Amino acid sequence: MMAELLSALGDEMSYYQDRVSREAYLETATQRRSIRRHARLVDYHMHDGLGATGWLDFTIDAGVLPLPAGTNIFR
Repeated sequence: MMAELLSALGDEMSYYQDRVSREAYLETATQRRSIRRHARLVDYHMHDGLGATGWLDFTIDAGVLPLPAGTNIFR
């Protein structure tokens, strides 16, 4: 029982160690903050990004639904 517990603990620690070492290289980094740190080392500053935007066009029969022009639509 104790051997299985120590084995599981060692496996968990190995998993975390692999995740940290994977973020140490630009080619294998998956987290945005890791990539940003690598880019900063070569004096490149990443943009924070921008959420998607788009235009919606509604065709509504008169008197069915009052929807004023410029109404914000959120999900």
